[in-house]
Amino acid sequence: MAKLDDDEMRNIAVWKGECLTNQEIAVRLGRTERTVERKLHRIRQIWKSEISMYNALHVGVMNRSRKALNQAGRNLALDDSMMNRVCQIAARYIFH
Repeated sequence: MAKLDDDEMRNIAVWKGECLTNQEIAVRLGRTERTVERKLHRIRQIWKSEISMYNALHVGVMNRSRKALNQAGRNLALDDSMMNRVCQIAARYIFH
């Protein structure tokens, strides 16, 4: 959710998860149904990109590639403490 641009996009994602129709979401927002559809498309793009980055992180771990692991962490914008934790776990279970 943090990667979504604004509160409106976060609300759309939550309401869609609650099985509201695009029309119901549009009424809640005071927007057109087409606007909701465009924003849902953008949400899917953002999440698809994020899933790709997590997959890259997984590949880096599974292939024991520190370079791939670090690149995936940067692409996901993991903060230093989270990246350090990922590296510690990877080192403990895979790199040794």
